[in-house]
Amino acid sequence: MTKRLVMIGLLLSPIFLSGCVLDTILSDVVNHPPIAVIDASPMTGPAPLIVSLDAGFSHDEDGSIIEYHWQIGDPAAVEPLTRSACEYTFAQPGTYLVKLTVVDDDGASDSQQVAIVVTNAPPVAQAKASHESPYTGVAVTFSAEDSYDYDGTIVDYRWDFGDGGSAVGETVTHTYADGGYYVVTLVVTDDEGLKDSVKFGINVLPGHSNCTTPPGGSDGGSCDGASVAPLAVITGLPSCSGGEVGVPVTFDGTASRPAVGKIVTYQWDFGDGTTATGPVVTHTYTKSWTYMVKLTVVDEGGGVGTAIGSCPIGPGSCSQQ
Repeated sequence: MTKRLVMIGLLLSPIFLSGCVLDTILSDVVNHPPIAVIDASPMTGPAPLIVSLDAGFSHDEDGSIIEYHWQIGDPAAVEPLTRSACEYTFAQPGTYLVKLTVVDDDGASDSQQVAIVVTNAPPVAQAKASHESPYTGVAVTFSAEDSYDYDGTIVDYRWDFGDGGSAVGETVTHTYADGGYYVVTLVVTDDEGLKDSVKFGINVLPGHSNCTTPPGGSDGGSCDGASVAPLAVITGLPSCSGGEVGVPVTFDGTASRPAVGKIVTYQWDFGDGTTATGPVVTHTYTKSWTYMVKLTVVDEGGGVGTAIGSCPIGPGSCSQQ
């Protein structure tokens, strides 16, 4: 605390209007230092951890706080933080001390510190296929190249193709022998042993080895006397990666190919209970989830084709305070 000398004038002779006699007394007035209070949220979580730091509960009972100084125990913190409230992102796992120092209008100060615990973040699995609606007998390439681990390295990739087949590796190939709908699962493991998985559907169509007219040709075609199904293709699913709640996503089915004539119907199922029709549609999701999006097309010959893909939607981004 600090002391201030205050001069107090006392009126000793009230009868003199023009010549008052003043005495002087020196009195010690104590300045109380401010109180530093840190409100940090969250105080623990996986990397990258965004922590809101707020000194708003700090106070000075006999003056005002005029300076705020934050010290972040992170070597990556290079710029001084001097606002009463701010956000800081801890990119790597560890325990970090955050110290707040406040200074009042008389130069007195106080400090408080808290510990922020950042844990190892799990990897994020992301998968894609070279064909969303392949034919039987056609090799499909599956890639996990978009998977990542924010604070480490992915060391293992394991695939389950939904038909009893499996493979290990970042990029693999698989050939389906029978038509049908299959759920493909990718599991990734990071260098700390944490795992993540992702599932998506693949619609395998019967093969066309004996088609008299190529599928998608202007005259349609048939295979051994059987009707050829149109090929449904969804483009726009890559835009789901990093998609957010409340942000419209565009889905495009114009790359679909008819077997006879032209495609006359596009029917969409967004996986959240809502549907739409048309070759190009947009949809806004209200909850974060990985949705299975289904496109069903019908051509002039009455053939039906289906494509299914996954659309991961994350929570909306937060504005910095």
